[in-house]
Amino acid sequence: MKFMLHLLRAYPGRTLVSLLALLAAGVMQALSLSTLLPALNLAMAEPSEPADESGPLASLLGAGGIDLSLGLLLGLLVLGILLKSLLVLLAKRHVGYSVAQIATDLRLGLLRSLVEARWDYFIRQPAGGLTNAMATQPGRAANAYLHGTRSFALLVETLVYAAVAVTVSWQAALLALLVGGLIMGGFGRLIRASRRAGKKQTKVMGALVGRMTDTLLSVKALKAMGVTGRASAMLESETGRLHKALRREVFSNEALRALYEPVIVAFAALGLYLAVVWFEMSLASVLVLMLLLVRVLGYLGKVQQSYQKMVTGESAYWALTRMIEQAAEAREPASGGQAPEFERELALHGIGFAYDERP
Repeated sequence: MKFMLHLLRAYPGRTLVSLLALLAAGVMQALSLSTLLPALNLAMAEPSEPADESGPLASLLGAGGIDLSLGLLLGLLVLGILLKSLLVLLAKRHVGYSVAQIATDLRLGLLRSLVEARWDYFIRQPAGGLTNAMATQPGRAANAYLHGTRSFALLVETLVYAAVAVTVSWQAALLALLVGGLIMGGFGRLIRASRRAGKKQTKVMGALVGRMTDTLLSVKALKAMGVTGRASAMLESETGRLHKALRREVFSNEALRALYEPVIVAFAALGLYLAVVWFEMSLASVLVLMLLLVRVLGYLGKVQQSYQKMVTGESAYWALTRMIEQAAEAREPASGGQAPEFERELALHGIGFAYDERP
């Protein structure tokens, strides 16, 4: 989470508004969902039976002397979901603005640091690497932030469903969170594989674009010397490495998505069996509890999937920030004002070509 904390400190205003909106949306969703069980009980109860005031909102209305009815509870459910959707829309708007701002700030930061860098800095940098950093890495870094905020939003919704499930059966809610934690820990290997694939993709993509740009700039000379085959072999090797990194990323993402569904179905079946056979719960309670617990596990899966996409793209952010810092360290000092004079000669000795220590 170092990546998200770094960006949260860089953009505190928008992030704070987004987090508060998501938390408020979670509270509204919890209150609206708490009316679901008493609404089902009223719909399935006999007319002579008293109204069931289970749930925080229903209990509050009952304490205030408001008679519970099916229409009132369903109306509150719809109103709560509507308010929750509006708050989520507000949060996502700020997140979207932040994503665009992060990509723009990274590009401007790189551009300004490059413009102010000394000329010898560019000798050590492949032109294609700078082009790749400007074109692709800001977008990947901004998307990583987007998926990180989605992870937080999904986590809030998970906790909301778990809190509502506690009002029905705290044992079942605790068991669902425990199972969800074990599942996320079991799939941690896929997260680590995605992070390694993302780092490899960032490294290989920079090398490939750099060599491709250098080759295109020198293609006339290469053709004149008849050595285009060497350049082609080098580019094919880098393309193969990028292909392997992309395959690992795709496999990790799809494996996590595919394996989560049977686990959720198996747990839902087990929970349904225990609720009906062992605990002998009412039909309305079982239906609401199964809905909530399946949603808890489903949202935990989505949290991990969004987190997986975040760790895949965060390497682009760190690579770009390192490049900006290196260019800033090579800043041209603003000294002197006298025009240079050419008095003797310009001599070249022992000319070679290299990027840092790589000839």
